[in-house]
Amino acid sequence: MRARIDMNHPLTQAADKRMRAVDPRKLLGLIFGGIGLLFLVLGVVFVLVSADKLPLLADPEIWAGDTPDELALPMVGIVFAAIGLIFAVMGGTFLLLCRRQRLLREELLRYGTRTTGAVVDIVLDRHYEVNGRHPLRIMVQAQNPHTGELRTLRGPMMWETSLVTGDAVDVIFDPMDEKKYLVILQD
Repeated sequence: MRARIDMNHPLTQAADKRMRAVDPRKLLGLIFGGIGLLFLVLGVVFVLVSADKLPLLADPEIWAGDTPDELALPMVGIVFAAIGLIFAVMGGTFLLLCRRQRLLREELLRYGTRTTGAVVDIVLDRHYEVNGRHPLRIMVQAQNPHTGELRTLRGPMMWETSLVTGDAVDVIFDPMDEKKYLVILQD
């Protein structure tokens, strides 16, 4: 007997929203940051274990011939720590960008001026490709209520949409900066 899943149940809908809401940059940030911290910790442990050998690394006479085996552990520790630092910085950068985008979105939702725009085009965004597929980019035309200028705005990327040209969508403009906006799609 096969179990039936009720798609209208609130817990199923909440889990479905959480599964679709994974930001790839946040995921990359967590992966890179985790790998970076792991390598950084291993590198520091290797260096601390071989702390008595560290002064030998600066001795030019040691490097005249073959590298002694006792210097392998501190050298590996330094390389691991350097790689870990690079990965941790990359992961932190991804996470900071996600946080910045989330804060901008919250600020616009709180203080922005809401208006209505119309979908003018739905195009494949060929800048990105995942598993041979390109996401859709929703292009929206809306009038900025502060400047009166009619602008064509780039909406978020989506994999599937039921929107068609001419559909109305909400747009929020920043009253202090005419270049900042947020396209809200109810799809």
